[in-house]
Amino acid sequence: MMLEFEWGKLPAYSDFVSGDIDTVAMQMKGRKFNEDLLLGVTSRCLQGKPRVILCKSLLNGIPFPTNFWLSCPALVKMAGQLESFGGVKKFESYLRVYSKTEWEAYSKLHAKIRICFAKNDELCNLRKNNFPLYKNFYSDNIGIGGIKINKGVQVKCLHLQIASFLSLGFHPGQEWLKERIPEFYLISNE
Repeated sequence: MMLEFEWGKLPAYSDFVSGDIDTVAMQMKGRKFNEDLLLGVTSRCLQGKPRVILCKSLLNGIPFPTNFWLSCPALVKMAGQLESFGGVKKFESYLRVYSKTEWEAYSKLHAKIRICFAKNDELCNLRKNNFPLYKNFYSDNIGIGGIKINKGVQVKCLHLQIASFLSLGFHPGQEWLKERIPEFYLISNE
């Protein structure tokens, strides 16, 4: 699978509709989350509820590690269960064998997305106040979840992988994910 990304072409997302913010707040209950990060919804379940939310790249001058946050409680639980049975290491092994080159391209795509969702004034402030962090933010060596791409295939968590897959519609490890997540949870109402 060859991954391509046009600079300036952002992942599709929708604005929040009535009740979405309350739904997301309820979904995030008990998890550390700041509503100021919210930009929109990249994926909705069959009931029309947000299941992946789009987050700002910077909040108060501090980089946020991902633009896609899995909010669906059922998928969050599923990802956690997969992780508790060694899912992260198994997924890394799968990617090393079947998709190493695509994984690097996917990670670089996330670096581009991160830059696209940062506001110019925030970037100017970051550059002025913390140049090393600014350089790091712009690095195409920092991929999904803030992982360094040059360290080889590393996966931070499966929540990020599922959120990215549902948001972008593809993932280098999508076959692995599809085998472990019931199809019902991958169908969208969009």
